[in-house]
Amino acid sequence: MDTIVYFYKKRGIKAPVVEPVGLKRYMLIRVGLDVADGRWFGETAEPEEGADSGEGTPADSGRPGRKWFRRFPGKLWEKRRLKKEKLAAARERERLAAERLERRRRIGGEVEKLAATVREYAGEDSRRFAVYEDSVRTALKGRAEGMEETAAQEEAEWGGDQTLPALWAYYFEEKEFCDYCGRFWVQQLLGEAKLPYFVILGTAPALYELLGECARGMKSLCWILTEAECVEELLDFVEEFYGEYGLAISLRTLSGHEDYRSLGNLCDKASNIIDFTEEPAAGRAGAAQGSIWLDMRSVEEKGRRIRGRSAGITYISMKEKWKYAQRRCNCPVLP
Repeated sequence: MDTIVYFYKKRGIKAPVVEPVGLKRYMLIRVGLDVADGRWFGETAEPEEGADSGEGTPADSGRPGRKWFRRFPGKLWEKRRLKKEKLAAARERERLAAERLERRRRIGGEVEKLAATVREYAGEDSRRFAVYEDSVRTALKGRAEGMEETAAQEEAEWGGDQTLPALWAYYFEEKEFCDYCGRFWVQQLLGEAKLPYFVILGTAPALYELLGECARGMKSLCWILTEAECVEELLDFVEEFYGEYGLAISLRTLSGHEDYRSLGNLCDKASNIIDFTEEPAAGRAGAAQGSIWLDMRSVEEKGRRIRGRSAGITYISMKEKWKYAQRRCNCPVLP
């Protein structure tokens, strides 16, 4: 059985919250994390310079009888001052290196423990795929190009914001989920299409077969896609759909993907909007109140725009379903 590991932002917690959710045809594991900007639950791998160093004041500044050196500036005093500054800087570098190493070991140990817990819940034979909320993905996957990924080597010269992604890449081997438009996942969302009127934005290979399952009770279907997407196979499907179900599909073509940003009003009646586009601005399009917007690619920014309009539109995506799915099994007790 495949496993989706869904990582989401959960503020105010002190440690990862791992919740296995038993679903019928696949396993879902939700993991709440408080991560952002290179911080793992409020802690960074890079300590602050100067903190707790104790080197801010010269060691002899409070000693009587030593202040007379300052009355006679010269090479002796300057040499002594430079020597003390170099010694203080060396000690500060040693302190920072030791604290940096300790923080990396501590954070790395926590990430390693989390990875082991996820594997234990999923089972070693399960194929595991990682799904990230946008803010969590930036913190955990946003490493610079060419950065070292061997996080076990504490001597590596990572910057503070890069250490957490490096540790994550080292301990988590799960591939990032990208099959949103696969037949199984499209079918999961199409089950939420409860209205008789349909608007489709874009297309996907699995859609041809699955539309036949929605044909019963369908009163209208408007399909909006680019000229490049309007291939011969699609035109043949439109003709066959009419012949089999007696419903004429209204086609509307756009010159390019950028035109999804300015769609205008999609429907006058409450409709199922089946959206395969990756364009966040498509969420600005108008739709009748009561419409159900099925975001097949789970573009979070699109969802924020749709909900922000308060236009009485229900937004649904697989990420939303994974985030709020009800647990159907008891949480197993790990040894």
